[in-house]
Amino acid sequence: MFDVIRKQVREFPDTPGVYIMRNENQDVLYVGKAISLKKRVSSYFPASKKVFKINSLLQEVSQIEFIVTSSSYEALLLECNFIKKYTPKYNVRLKDSKNYQYIKITKEEYPALLKVRKVQKDGAQYFGPYTSGKAVVYMVKLLKNTFALRTCRQNIKEKSDKRACLLYFIHQCSGPCAGKISPDQYTSAVKDASLFLRNDYKPLQTRLLEEMKAEARKENFEYAAILRDQMQSIDEIIQKQRVIYPKAFDQDVLAIYSHQKLSCIEIFKIREGKIIYEDSFFLENSLEEENSPILEHFMMQYYLDMSTTIPPTEILVSEFIEDSNSVELSIQNKFQMKKIKISRPIKGDRKKIVDICKENAKKHFEIKYRDQYPIPFNQVKPELLEIQKIFNLPSIPLRIEGYDISNVSGVHSVGSMVVFLNGKPSPSHYRIFKMKQTIGPNDVGMLYEVIQRRLKHSDAKFGSLPDLFLIDGGLAQLNAGLKALSEANILLPVFSLAKKEELLFINPDSEPIRFEKNSVVLRLFQHIRDESHRFAKKNFTKLHRKAALGKKIQTK
Repeated sequence: MFDVIRKQVREFPDTPGVYIMRNENQDVLYVGKAISLKKRVSSYFPASKKVFKINSLLQEVSQIEFIVTSSSYEALLLECNFIKKYTPKYNVRLKDSKNYQYIKITKEEYPALLKVRKVQKDGAQYFGPYTSGKAVVYMVKLLKNTFALRTCRQNIKEKSDKRACLLYFIHQCSGPCAGKISPDQYTSAVKDASLFLRNDYKPLQTRLLEEMKAEARKENFEYAAILRDQMQSIDEIIQKQRVIYPKAFDQDVLAIYSHQKLSCIEIFKIREGKIIYEDSFFLENSLEEENSPILEHFMMQYYLDMSTTIPPTEILVSEFIEDSNSVELSIQNKFQMKKIKISRPIKGDRKKIVDICKENAKKHFEIKYRDQYPIPFNQVKPELLEIQKIFNLPSIPLRIEGYDISNVSGVHSVGSMVVFLNGKPSPSHYRIFKMKQTIGPNDVGMLYEVIQRRLKHSDAKFGSLPDLFLIDGGLAQLNAGLKALSEANILLPVFSLAKKEELLFINPDSEPIRFEKNSVVLRLFQHIRDESHRFAKKNFTKLHRKAALGKKIQTK
């Protein structure tokens, strides 16, 4: 099937378009866009035997379709629509996207202020998304205290003798249900709240000041005092905002930090030279693409599907966006803007703010995933980085598991599993397997059984599956390990290190690798191999002595 698909791809047109990869059940696995369909899809195949992440996808693919478009812009829009429709397994996905919240101002005579998780086409105003539930609670509370909008869902009649609820008496609602505020005054408060949520402070301050003076001239001092308090609340918020530029720049800033298949994208919204809003979004990327396409995919999702407010005319990014013109055109068309510019600054104040944004992305990533990635990148052992580079592994092999078998004529056979974290042994994670299925002196069969049983465990007792399996043995042992993983539909790198000549087998179809004697990679592999042998021998000896002692007692 692999060769058949590769031949079909050679006939793909050299034009812009979208390609769709499906499995044998016709499920969509991956959707991509290309300026040249032929060149882009062909690029998957030459490196497929070495790149585990691509191989994982191609092993499931049984069919690749394509749709030709007239431009890269059309291809980008079509790709976004298909990703939204099919939610493919291997495309970049926002983690926990269903948990993002919005603030909604309903469309009715006395609009209500609500927290919702879905944007609907109902004429209401939506603001967000907010990734933090606490941020939404804080914002709603602030709006209630400042603008006194109602948060209930009751049907309000024009004339009512209903008594106002407690929120009115604690100044968190203006009491429209009890006729405590006129429709015009309430409409004015809704407009002010909308400007506030759009972070449009200057028009809001001007509006409130003029309205307060007008109410004072009418000697409506009570309402004028409410407007004065609103102005003070807004001034306090503005004072707390962080000043970035001495001049009044308006920008959105997006920066990405990635490690293996997870990414964090940080957003700064800068208005009039101040950071008025920041948030972090987490994405999962099964193919571990480069940061540039991940950021491009996110921008399309964020601005076209999620964002409800008009962006500024300048968006700064931490990565070069290959098809930035198409992304710009997409955002312009959605928000009916005349112009927008996406740029990656390389010097000056703009570069500094992008660097600050990227550092925030890194910090939020480390906090979010500290359990999965307990080792900071700058503390990773150099030999592990070297292993990833030499063998083109999908991730840094922070966790390597070593395996060996110990037995005499198939009696009291045991298999050992040793674990090295960041290049150091972690004895608390070691495990021993007593043979249950394999009978007789069959080291290869025993090794297959051990790895097969190991793959069934990813609980707290065993820990997550390793980044690399290292087996004591040669080609036969390598094949046993690969067979166990293949049957479990798991694609992880498996190596075997043979004694005497110290040859490393990484692929049944290629020659083994011979390292220089002073190679730091070889030394680490030898350490793991020798430790797995020692641990297996130790436990075999225990079982053998225990059995021998039992026989001696029975003889007496």
